[in-house]
Amino acid sequence: MKEKFPIVMGIININSDSFYAKSRETEPELVCKKGLSFLRDGASIIDLGACSTRPGSIPISCEEETTLLKESLNLLKNTLLEYLRSRSIEIGSKIEDEIENATMNEIVRDIGNERTAFRNLISIDTFRSEVVEMAYEILGEFTVNDISAGEADSKMLATVARLNLPYIAMYNTPVADACEGIYNGNTKINCKGITGYTPKSYKEPKDDIVEKTFNFFKEFEIKAKRAGIKEWILDPGFGFGKTLEQNYLLLKELERFRDFRVPILVGISRKSMIYKLLNTTPEDSLNATTAINFYALTKGADILRVHDIVPAVQCIKMFKKCGK
Repeated sequence: MKEKFPIVMGIININSDSFYAKSRETEPELVCKKGLSFLRDGASIIDLGACSTRPGSIPISCEEETTLLKESLNLLKNTLLEYLRSRSIEIGSKIEDEIENATMNEIVRDIGNERTAFRNLISIDTFRSEVVEMAYEILGEFTVNDISAGEADSKMLATVARLNLPYIAMYNTPVADACEGIYNGNTKINCKGITGYTPKSYKEPKDDIVEKTFNFFKEFEIKAKRAGIKEWILDPGFGFGKTLEQNYLLLKELERFRDFRVPILVGISRKSMIYKLLNTTPEDSLNATTAINFYALTKGADILRVHDIVPAVQCIKMFKKCGK
């Protein structure tokens, strides 16, 4: 699917706590409605998360996360299958070049196998292997989006490999460096470091953040291969335990991560590295988000994880027109 990049991933938070209010949907019907609107607007991936990881948040229990996701996933599965079948008929009657969302073209051609239909269409934002197991029972294959890169749950990498799922590994600085413990299944230890929250005891790394992040993924690459993960995506983890300056340094050096020869995901949409710099709010950060997303594309970003689909799709279209 590499030749189909760059693409857009749309964020839906199935909770009432995520930092950007307009990303939240707690009713299954509204989750489905938003998911469909994302696809119609040009998104290639719908990213669903029930456990808020905003700065300062405390993760909900595994049971709560599972409950919040389950009803929406069941309804979304049926809704999207119906939509994909209709798209399959539409694509069958058109020349491929007439349809802009090439990733969607690939997905609908494989609609005959419902267990693989969502592999590259839905991602589940979770750091718990139990949630992955539950979602797999409902959807079949999908993409796992883990903000801890397997650090939060010792069973995660093995689970992803066994189920043959694509995996997004994010560098979450406090988790990798200083987290005393996290939620693992029903065992609560100390989970603050798993979120965007930076513990008071945590000291920003004195090392070069780019070098530190690069070395983390060198180690992860070995872990993924050893576990048997065949397809993974790299997320540098903008906003997670990094200072404002570290976030922008990482963005400037994004091209270096092309060395791993895997897709690079950039999730900067409306984050504090934007609104704190501009002394504004998440609600007033769309223009700056689009500007930074364009810059990220010039630095090698393959997937833009965003709250606002149309501006991101337009951003990619302009990037392609200007020349990679």
